[in-house]
Amino acid sequence: MEQEKITVVIPMYNSEDYIKRCLNSICNQTYKNLEIIVVDDGSQDKSKSIVEQFQQNDSRIKYFYQENQGPGAARNVGVEKGTGKYISFIDSDDEIRENFFEVLSNTIQENDSFALTGGYMIFPDGTFQKSFLTNETETRNFKVPISCNKLFNFELIRENNLRFKRLYYAEDIDFWGRLLMINDKFSIANNYLYLCYFRENSLTRSYTEKDNIYHIFQVISDIEESAKRNGKYESLKENFEFLNIKEILIRAMKQISQLSGFGECDVIKMLSYIEDKYPNWYYNKYVKTTFDKYRKKRLELLFKKDYKGIINYLHQMNSGYVIKADEEMLAENIVDHSISVEKGQIVQIRYKSTECNPLVIQLIREIQDRGAIAIPKLQDLDLERVARETYDSEAMQQLAEIITKEADFYNSFISIGYSENDYDFSRNNENPAFRLLISYLTEYNRIVRGKKSVSVFYPSPLDAHKAKMTTEDYKRYAFSIMNYDYKDLKVKMESLKEMMDKTNQVRIIGKDTALTFSKKDIPSIILSGEVNIPDGEVYTSPIKDSVNGTIRFNVATKYMGNIFETILLEFKNGKVVDFDCSDPNELRNILDIDNGSRFIGEFALGVHPLILYPILNTLHDEKIYGSFHLALGQAYKNAYNGNDSNVHWDLINIQRDDFDTGKIFFDDILIRENGEFVPSNLKILNDERARVLTKRRR
Repeated sequence: MEQEKITVVIPMYNSEDYIKRCLNSICNQTYKNLEIIVVDDGSQDKSKSIVEQFQQNDSRIKYFYQENQGPGAARNVGVEKGTGKYISFIDSDDEIRENFFEVLSNTIQENDSFALTGGYMIFPDGTFQKSFLTNETETRNFKVPISCNKLFNFELIRENNLRFKRLYYAEDIDFWGRLLMINDKFSIANNYLYLCYFRENSLTRSYTEKDNIYHIFQVISDIEESAKRNGKYESLKENFEFLNIKEILIRAMKQISQLSGFGECDVIKMLSYIEDKYPNWYYNKYVKTTFDKYRKKRLELLFKKDYKGIINYLHQMNSGYVIKADEEMLAENIVDHSISVEKGQIVQIRYKSTECNPLVIQLIREIQDRGAIAIPKLQDLDLERVARETYDSEAMQQLAEIITKEADFYNSFISIGYSENDYDFSRNNENPAFRLLISYLTEYNRIVRGKKSVSVFYPSPLDAHKAKMTTEDYKRYAFSIMNYDYKDLKVKMESLKEMMDKTNQVRIIGKDTALTFSKKDIPSIILSGEVNIPDGEVYTSPIKDSVNGTIRFNVATKYMGNIFETILLEFKNGKVVDFDCSDPNELRNILDIDNGSRFIGEFALGVHPLILYPILNTLHDEKIYGSFHLALGQAYKNAYNGNDSNVHWDLINIQRDDFDTGKIFFDDILIRENGEFVPSNLKILNDERARVLTKRRR
């Protein structure tokens, strides 16, 4: 079947660092019948020469130049020059997945005005979040008012002479909002195919002038007038009311509050504009179900006409003094998802630093809101360090008994880690009594494992240093992986669990690695935020005496105050019989803690798509995309293989080709090669963005 022509319009301004990536993603589409129009909006860099290089190899690319007039005017050139049946607008600093046009062309119906898909917002620090995908109600509420994630019916645009206005703010809302009022039929592709790179000086993010932002008044008014002309206004009146609230009272007011000269007159001007058109705006039905508590707080202050209050609140938000939604979202996930707090329960919150207070405070509030009691317990690391270095064996046993009795008092446990100096506890191992503490805590471990507990880490400057990020960038990264959509990830892991459940024999090969074991009849378990955060693994355990061969763990690990860069283990009939590492004596001490510490208690595959590189934090590193880990010691009760130990030490290997590569087989079926899943039913766990980022590192 012959493909309909799609016109692709790319407005470009000083994009020499990005246009190559953008054009590569478009030229390599699986859908081939494309007309690619690049409109240069007065660039003063090497953007033009890069486009010309592409033109030499791809005749579909056309180049046009104009003096700088803004993104709307640049897109209009594409509308004037285009000849396709459909048209799409792609920003020059973004990219699309290879099946973007194939999926949208198959989704759009003959009488639709457009089809849309989801995508990702990618931030300068490399973190990203899902975005853009909206349902029918959200689309009619202009939840994501952009044009770049859509494929438009070009004939409808031509017939109605629709053009982008020369605006530096809200030109997208204006264009497709007016189109929607002409024809409100559209289709949705439930995919994430558009990659939007957030860049402060982008063509579409020029919000530095108040007048530019105040254009939103006229933009929304024009859409409302279009709806009235087409007889749609009355049926969409609440939607328009919500659009005014969202775009003026929430978005535009926040933008203007970041500019100099923001004051009470701006607040009054915006609020009066809304009240004149929609006197009962505060009771709009979409407000309650759409906005978080911070936006609702802002609307409440506006409704009360507390002008000083809203100004102070916005300034606090801009300065970072208002606790951001990161901690709130994480606390809610922990309380409701991880430990499922119920009325009357007692929850221990154990944390290692007052730096964790923003999260601890939010946890206390969430727990008490559910009628339970939160008991925060701050670990004084200095005092604890002295105790561990000086206690004798009798004192250690008494300490273990106290800790155990205390644990029996609680219904559930939250442990918040905070990275200290990795070497601060290394001297513990010079005290033989400290090693005894591990064995004395057998009963404590039994109690905690029988109750709901979750471990989470709070981002620290030390972790940021290990990750080679600024502290602020790392904090953003940490919360993005901890507040990941674990429900979505759990669904994707189901196929891996099913295949692992059916597996009898596992074989792992790689650098210095040739290991086999059986797991017949031992269940596989999905972890998606119930026990650890961050999370993202499917685990099981080998039959205790079935592990044979050698394995090399290529991720540095910390245990009992010791740091091991790499560890090589040899197994025979399940037991470690030989080993090599940077500190053999300390490794031997750990292996000889008890009868189970030389046997494997867990095998797991890490699949978190945002976690790519190790930071010497096991809770983080064992979820790395393209990794697996084996744990020496205790087997978990829900995947029990008979091994008991006071040790549970996760040792990690990354098999991606930016590390050591490798393969994993389930019953001679190649499951994963170089970190990528091979069977078609598991490819849903492969992440294109992770592949691109790790490829760049190579």
